[in-house]
Amino acid sequence: MWAGMAPLMAGAQTPGDSAAEQANTGNPDTPQTPVPQKGTGAGITGNWGGVRDALEKGGFTFNGKIAIDFSKPLRGERTRSSDFRYLVNANLTVDTEALANLKGGTFFINFQEQRGQNGTVDEGLYQNITNVDADGRTQISEAWYEQKVWDGRLRVKAGKMDAASEFDSSDVAADFINGSFGAPPGNPFLPTYPDGAFGADAYLTLAEPLAVGFGAYDGSLARGVNTGELGPKHLLGAPAAVYYIGEVDVKWKLGGRRDGQLQLGGWRSSANLTRFSGGRQAGANGVFAVIDQAVWRLHPETKDDPRGIGAFLAYDGGDPRVLVVAHHLGAGATWTGMLDARPADVVGIAGTWVVFSNRAEIGADHELTWEGFYKVQLTSYLIVK
Repeated sequence: MWAGMAPLMAGAQTPGDSAAEQANTGNPDTPQTPVPQKGTGAGITGNWGGVRDALEKGGFTFNGKIAIDFSKPLRGERTRSSDFRYLVNANLTVDTEALANLKGGTFFINFQEQRGQNGTVDEGLYQNITNVDADGRTQISEAWYEQKVWDGRLRVKAGKMDAASEFDSSDVAADFINGSFGAPPGNPFLPTYPDGAFGADAYLTLAEPLAVGFGAYDGSLARGVNTGELGPKHLLGAPAAVYYIGEVDVKWKLGGRRDGQLQLGGWRSSANLTRFSGGRQAGANGVFAVIDQAVWRLHPETKDDPRGIGAFLAYDGGDPRVLVVAHHLGAGATWTGMLDARPADVVGIAGTWVVFSNRAEIGADHELTWEGFYKVQLTSYLIVK
């Protein structure tokens, strides 16, 4: 399998992610990549004769990215077939300080189109073999406003969002292609690609290195509603369902720049759910934990040098009476700049393991997937894995 990602414009970010954080944070649009700086004109469309610089000074930043993905089974009954799919994201970020002297405000909107064959479905697998796989969408995937106060210690955001940009996600896992590294299988109602949802969340840094976050979103996804294609209709209308999630973050440093972080949290869906054994129940709960750790840095004294090795470990799970996945465990490592001549390239290996509820009766008790990749940064706007 390979995936080519091409930012359309200079300064292109991971489309659909929070414009402020840009850390895949699970967003499967495309994994986080080294990107050119604003105003360089290094994107595929250049600097638009200086217009791009002028817009950015006024607070308007346009970005886009195309992910093209191809997969072919090498064993099994489908060796003569293959799957091709693509994902387009185009977005606008508005800095309210540059636009209207309102410090700490950001508006973000993202247009998204996904088309092509679904290799995961064709192969009869549970975990998405690529984070581009979906059911074919043209939608406004995100449209939100965020305000920072207290010198950035408190962030409050409201609108249509991808909750994985804030909760239950690993930065180190951002470059892996399998969907389970971005959309945790044991947290199936999390509003993330391709189904973001309307809601609100807040993150408060209590005192370095401790922060807490809480979010409440339209929970109609638990009832089979494709919230990514909708406005706030199901958030405000009946029958309503709400998805709640909370998280505690603790950060640390192991000598120099070997940063580490623990995310520990839980979630609840208020939807009326059908049990596998029959009957209904009011809601479901789950828990998650994510650890990211910089294991080694080539130049720990240099803040902007990403070269080194990082590792992650993630767990999520929920109520086996109503959820197909009772437990999910993911772990892996990446090495940025393994070759001196290729400082932006990344190599990685990881595994993702789901344990199915024994009440779901889906014909298997678990599914284990291994992934190894090498990401080649061909130009500032073209990546091949």
